[in-house]
Amino acid sequence: MTNSDSLAVNLEGVGKGYTDAGGNRTVLSNLDLSIAQGQFVSITGPSGSGKSTLLNILGGVDLPDSGSVQIGGERLESKSESQRTIFRRHHIGFVFQFFNLVPTLTVGENLRLPLELCKKKYDSTLIADWLDRFHLGNRVDSYPGVLSGGEQQRVAIVRAAIHKPKLLLADEPTGNLDNATGASVLDVLSEIANQGTCILMATHSVVAAERADKRFVLRDGKLDDSAIS
Repeated sequence: MTNSDSLAVNLEGVGKGYTDAGGNRTVLSNLDLSIAQGQFVSITGPSGSGKSTLLNILGGVDLPDSGSVQIGGERLESKSESQRTIFRRHHIGFVFQFFNLVPTLTVGENLRLPLELCKKKYDSTLIADWLDRFHLGNRVDSYPGVLSGGEQQRVAIVRAAIHKPKLLLADEPTGNLDNATGASVLDVLSEIANQGTCILMATHSVVAAERADKRFVLRDGKLDDSAIS
């Protein structure tokens, strides 16, 4: 049996529900998930199936109603909101469909942000190395507004990964990109996973999902891989 402390992600019996105009609604039901460090996992499912809820719980933005959420062996549900914020800053990276780069900062300055928040030592060489690795070396002094969509998303992924988090959460990272550009973004995610960062990607794209090492469909509040070869 795998030691839960050695996993990047370990969810046990996670449940989450909401009350709306239609009454009580269960989104996640007794959900289990284990992901090793360096594994690239994708989750598909229709809108409203709970993908964003799951990512919010994994990122410590939201808490489950029941069950245990462990990231790198640390239980998030036992932490206060401020403790989760600090943990997230140091150990979790986020990539979204909309790039969310700070428009008034250059590419290099955008990449400095997570390092400064983590109080990690860095220099211009570190940032240059990351940009060179993903064919963005000539963009360090550029502002996001002059970059293509694919360049902006690659910068956003580097920003999410540069402080070497335990977990990188990607929510529809290719949703605003054409197929070729989306493929290049998935190449970046795959390479970062190969370097040891656990990646969990929520997507509607079957093509994007197939790039992952492990694929799940979220249905009826649980993760199902039985129908995926």
